Amino acid sequence: MTLSNEIQTFLDSQIEYYTNEAKAYREMAKEYNPDDISVSDTAFGIIVGCIYSSFIQTYTNQDSTPKLAGC
Repeated sequence: MTLSNEIQTFLDSQIEYYTNEAKAYREMAKEYNPDDISVSDTAFGIIVGCIYSSFIQTYTNQDSTPKLAGC
């Protein structure tokens, strides 16, 4: 799947934002999951979910459908 420069730039900015805010998402994960063992996993899941949601929303706003490689 080839991404336009605009979408690639947007995704890069999302990744940078969530990377910079990872500590805040760890704190959020602690509130939802007091088990200290899986706080990092929970925070990672929240961040990946947010980035994925932004990616899909960007395509939806452009009336496009992302095509998976090999499909």
